[in-house]
Amino acid sequence: MPVLIMLSLSYSYLSDEDTVLLDNTENMTVSIVSKDKTMDMSHRKDLLSRVCEATSSPIDPDHPLLHSPPTGPGVETVLLPGSPPVSVCIPHKVGSHAWGQFSRALAKLYPDRMEKLQSRDWKSRAAIVKKVVVVRNPLERLVSAYRMIFMDWCDPNKFIRLKWKNICSEKGLSYGAAGNSLVEKVKAGKDESVGRMLSAVYDEYLYGPDRYISRIWYKYHPPGLEQDKENMFKFSFPEFVRFLVNGTQEFADDPYVLTHQGVSYHWAPYWQECPVFSSLTRPDYIIHMETLDRDLAILLEETNLSQHMDLFPHTHSQTGGHSSSLTNTFLSKLSDQQLSELYKKYSLDHQLFGY
Repeated sequence: MPVLIMLSLSYSYLSDEDTVLLDNTENMTVSIVSKDKTMDMSHRKDLLSRVCEATSSPIDPDHPLLHSPPTGPGVETVLLPGSPPVSVCIPHKVGSHAWGQFSRALAKLYPDRMEKLQSRDWKSRAAIVKKVVVVRNPLERLVSAYRMIFMDWCDPNKFIRLKWKNICSEKGLSYGAAGNSLVEKVKAGKDESVGRMLSAVYDEYLYGPDRYISRIWYKYHPPGLEQDKENMFKFSFPEFVRFLVNGTQEFADDPYVLTHQGVSYHWAPYWQECPVFSSLTRPDYIIHMETLDRDLAILLEETNLSQHMDLFPHTHSQTGGHSSSLTNTFLSKLSDQQLSELYKKYSLDHQLFGY
């Protein structure tokens, strides 16, 4: 008999609730039920606006974090030379590779339009473009990030090996205490010579991602314990969730892990990657990966690019199948408490985008 658990939202200003179905069988499964996968664009925009408005008061404890002026249009954005032009903010693990290819293909067709767009600073450009944010089910995205990074960091067939060709080096993955890397020593002011700083930057380029992963691994698997080399740097899904939920506390003495950028973008909340709370960068379109073809058709039709729909690529997928078909399996590995804590951490993403 399935047990229905209502995960209350940490922000009390919405009455909507997501439901998680836990099937108490030997092989427990978890089903994430979206509130409305067929919400039209206006509904999505209205929902996001209501959530943003609910925290707009300066006395709201989350106001400084959520409503600080943005420093750019988003962590990862692409431009589309439509009429009107388009700026798309794509969080990591939500198809950024495909959107980048699409933007480059359109730039070849409309080089003058793209050049004019790129010549503007981001604030003046924000005044003339239609702004888009692309999202997917937040928990499904986390499963995708786990499979790409934490499930087997040294898998030679991972897509990230094309981006980070130096990962999984013996030097990078060797045990190192907090403060021991060159970049940390430079930051601590122990050696600020130009040569040392350049060496630290290059060292971080070569070994930074490995160092980040190894710090987390050895926190959960202390170096004094005998470890099977074949299974090192292969985190379980509950360990990944533990890091997401408790990492701030567990790594309080290791600012390198807490402030590391690059790898950690892949599970940063959507609202951190795309500054949707500001009127300057609030989206005109919210595209869901679950309804990508329909949503993309609407966007391209209204920006006079519909004749180029066929240029949008279906790019790489992970070995083992798409994460949407495996999400329930991974979530079922979590305890009720872990699942609740994970949902709570990303509850604002669920609320903002209707999941």
